[in-house]
Amino acid sequence: MVKLLIVEDDPVIQQSVKKELASEELEFLEAHTGIDALGVIRDREVRIAIIDWMIPGLDGENLCKEIRKLKQKRYVYLIVLATKSEKFDTVSVLEYADDILLKPFDGREILSRIAIARRVLALQDKLFDAQKEVMRLAKEDPLTTLLNRRALFDEIIKELNRTVREELPLSTILVDIDDLKKINEKYGYAVGDKVLIEASERLKRICRPYDSIGRYGGGEFFILLPNTKKINATMVAERMKKAIGGKPFSIEDKSVAISASFGVCYFRLEHEKSEKFILEHVLDDIIYKTDEALLRAKAEGKKVFVFTD
Repeated sequence: MVKLLIVEDDPVIQQSVKKELASEELEFLEAHTGIDALGVIRDREVRIAIIDWMIPGLDGENLCKEIRKLKQKRYVYLIVLATKSEKFDTVSVLEYADDILLKPFDGREILSRIAIARRVLALQDKLFDAQKEVMRLAKEDPLTTLLNRRALFDEIIKELNRTVREELPLSTILVDIDDLKKINEKYGYAVGDKVLIEASERLKRICRPYDSIGRYGGGEFFILLPNTKKINATMVAERMKKAIGGKPFSIEDKSVAISASFGVCYFRLEHEKSEKFILEHVLDDIIYKTDEALLRAKAEGKKVFVFTD
């Protein structure tokens, strides 16, 4: 239900607005001062606000300006309520507000203004949702719905900044599904894709809510473990290995035995060294060491290998 805020210090006018809009599916909220109105809009997800031009604390124009500064996730449609005798610059007001409604108003007029507001909000919501979907798709691997490689690197850089700033440990795991090429050749690429989807789900179930997991390459997955020491990261990798290989994958009418190799890398940068490092250099180093650990894991028999300097 759409939340409508009435910002008015005159209770008679507040009740009049409610009465005229009683037939609409609206949740009414009230504020008697500009400061109160800002708090309600910030905390209650208001979508439409009817604001009297002359209210205590902030006048209608300045309140509209302050509301726009809040940068709410969803657009707030602002209607200024004024009388013909009150002096205001229409052009100036409409820089921040969406509409001006003059008192006294009749029921049909305020209903038509609310109908316009609803149409505008519906269009704004469609645009907002479309933008969110574009952003999601830009970050998402289309097969597994995990982070794609670019989004994964963005997360690594962000976490590295925090790791260096707060002097925390950081671990990474690179996973490779063993013999994926043979699976594709034997069963077909459709089965191979389903193996990757199921593998991603099994790995994701081991991760904590604040870990990051993404698809690194064809059959490779990269896991970022913030504030995690080497011994704990190794335990996570062992649990993931068991999750992948402990139970055959049931895909369509086929039972497919899968194994995976795991390369583990641990990183901690001391404060006195942090300023000498460029994060991009550190990132390259971590990627190299994690990749090297995976190569050693595969060379030594599809196991978990922890990189040590």
